[in-house]
Amino acid sequence: MGQIHHNQHGARHTAALLVGGKSALTTQLMKPNYRRCVSCRQVAPKEAFWRVVRIHPGHQVQLDAGMGRSAYLCPQATCLKAAQKKNRLGQALRAAVPLELYQSLWQRLSPAPFADPQCPK
Repeated sequence: MGQIHHNQHGARHTAALLVGGKSALTTQLMKPNYRRCVSCRQVAPKEAFWRVVRIHPGHQVQLDAGMGRSAYLCPQATCLKAAQKKNRLGQALRAAVPLELYQSLWQRLSPAPFADPQCPK
């Protein structure tokens, strides 16, 4: 079939010959995408973090969606506090992070108010 090669990141690939003698690399083992928190520097799968994005080509910063430069933050009060105080998101994104974005992150941290069954609607 083909030979096993290791790329610069240590991932294993198998070289397979295609029509015309060109080689293609197919990943043998799929590894999860890991990211690092800009505040505490913890490494974890990207699903464990909040994603903050500077949209390309502008400098608009938003949460969770979009293509552009991204920074990841643990969903913990200590990380959010340090990131806001030391402007870690702004430095990683190379853009100003609006206060409204930090406010929405703080709202995500606060527990949702539960419905009181004795309270009239």
